[in-house]
Amino acid sequence: MAGTAAGVVAAYDGSACSEDALSWAAKEALARGVALTVCHACAPGFAAPPDDAVLADLARRSGERVIAAGLRQARDLMGPGEVRPLLISGQPTAVLCELSRDASFVVLGARGLGGVAGQLLGSVSWQVAAYAACPVVVVRGHWRPASGYCPPPLTVGAP
Repeated sequence: MAGTAAGVVAAYDGSACSEDALSWAAKEALARGVALTVCHACAPGFAAPPDDAVLADLARRSGERVIAAGLRQARDLMGPGEVRPLLISGQPTAVLCELSRDASFVVLGARGLGGVAGQLLGSVSWQVAAYAACPVVVVRGHWRPASGYCPPPLTVGAP
């Protein structure tokens, strides 16, 4: 795993769940001695029609702000560890599944900014977990230590 090009890939959209996932991913990347790739993917045409240059520029600048916030958080957690930004245009599920080919694993929150409340998993996390080429970690909520309990490194896994 240490030889993968993308290292640990953390999906980041600025939501509270993606911040939790980024924190988890940064700790794992440090523990494994691999790079952390902070990825923000925007679906083309989602934020702006493809022929509207003003709206497309606004969407790009918004994405740059999101990735900058994620990088600040990751660098605070990683210290001297390697952090790589990746702002990419594309459908998030497709982007993350493509990145999974060169990743140790992909980490994402259970819910993003566009999800429907009440679902156990958002559609992106569900699809990435089903189709990624590497292990996927879906972080749900904050981990809190319990007195006398040390959790295993992996809660749930499936081939």
